[in-house]
Amino acid sequence: MPTSLAYHTQGIIGFQHQSYDFSGGITIQRLIRKEFRCPRCFHAAVKTYPIRTRRIQGLPYGTKPTFFELDIHRIYCPKRSEATVEEIPFISHPKARITTAFERTIIELRPEMTISAISKHFDLDWRVIKGVEKRYLKRKFKHVKLKHVKYIGIDEIAVGHDSEGKTAYLTIVRDLDSGSVLHVDRGKDGEALGGFLKRLRRSKAKIELVAMDMGRAFLSWVEKYLPKANIVFDHFHVIKLINEKIDKARRRITATLDDKEKEVLKKQRFTLLHNEEDLDEEAAEHLKEIKTTFQELADLHMMKEYLRSIYRVATSAWSAEIALRF
Repeated sequence: MPTSLAYHTQGIIGFQHQSYDFSGGITIQRLIRKEFRCPRCFHAAVKTYPIRTRRIQGLPYGTKPTFFELDIHRIYCPKRSEATVEEIPFISHPKARITTAFERTIIELRPEMTISAISKHFDLDWRVIKGVEKRYLKRKFKHVKLKHVKYIGIDEIAVGHDSEGKTAYLTIVRDLDSGSVLHVDRGKDGEALGGFLKRLRRSKAKIELVAMDMGRAFLSWVEKYLPKANIVFDHFHVIKLINEKIDKARRRITATLDDKEKEVLKKQRFTLLHNEEDLDEEAAEHLKEIKTTFQELADLHMMKEYLRSIYRVATSAWSAEIALRF
């Protein structure tokens, strides 16, 4: 019965029950392998040498955390004249701390429960749960089909520094419909998209739209390899560009003022750059004073807020164009 219980509830095959131990509020089921074979050629006449004991957590029996304890052996195959370490068939990778059945249960629960809730429920370290989820997502999205992808986004992110101390970047391509990551590579130029281009050509995908920042490298790549795709500069980078213009104007104006006049602009950089609706009462009063005193900054700030309003209210490319023109 204990052997069949391990099979039906945990998916453990090729082992048989040896003993139970109940201590410290947990259940420990001792297992022994039924037979040994060479994991490479499946030859049965092998020699085994126990090298260590492992304890692997499985799905709980009732309310008690359950662990499976077994000896790990070195297996010598005389047919191949080679020794290998015994593989455990009911875990997903050699360093796994929980059974494959337990991992499947965690993945099934994740849409309904947070990592911390699962950790508390099973008395399991949250990092183990996070690792299970990461491996699952890596397998699931390792080969995302491109055939029906139409709208993509291209962006780069900084990821520390390279061996020369320079900022290192990753280029990421996403499907804007599903949110799936389609491609990741080192760098922030067209060369980082070489592998993605090969997959695009094999899939014969018809890309209709590409969203990106205003970097020349990505723009040139899209114009060269996806000439029929519409290019859309994303909201964040458009607003960032006009904020840079405002800040440049603020610094230029500040340089022409005397010490007394500079007080109006002193420490007010982010008052001009933040979204107007996000300012507190004091910052809003400072903004009003700046706009009253400096007409150029008032005009630039008005243009930025008008541009933001277009993103909020425009329902089509036509309505956005009309608003932008007039």
